[in-house]
Amino acid sequence: MMHMTFYWGKNVTLLVDSWQTTSWTSYSLTLLACFIISVFYQYLEDRRVRFKLISSAKVGNPTSQIDAPLLQGEAGKASGSKLFALRLAGAALFEFNSEIRYLLMLAVMSFNGGVFVAIVLGLAVGTQKLLSLSIARLSHSILFFFSLSHSRICGCYL
Repeated sequence: MMHMTFYWGKNVTLLVDSWQTTSWTSYSLTLLACFIISVFYQYLEDRRVRFKLISSAKVGNPTSQIDAPLLQGEAGKASGSKLFALRLAGAALFEFNSEIRYLLMLAVMSFNGGVFVAIVLGLAVGTQKLLSLSIARLSHSILFFFSLSHSRICGCYL
């Protein structure tokens, strides 16, 4: 049965007809799977953004992509095959991440409240976990930068 409003219950058909939950155990495992896939989606999104930043730094692009002209020559940049490989890997990661994003959207469209909450909590936990890791890395980088600048100013090395 297809619901058109949010409902709460253990009977869910998720994505395909063969993925139906009829017991509390199968419903709990489905919610756990939705949660884990949501966290994994956030992890892949973080990796994709980091890969894009790293690949643009390796290409040697001093200006942002917005400021660069569309038909600008590739002089002084990475070789054509390396650039193609980086762009192809970035496109493949984007494509895989988009597939997961659409599957999560379709899962939410089952209109089950538990599935909705599991996906939203998974996205929040994934974002928070990756954000806290990024902040920890950033604070370590800032402390390292200040210790280097302090040692240059006073002449003392820690």
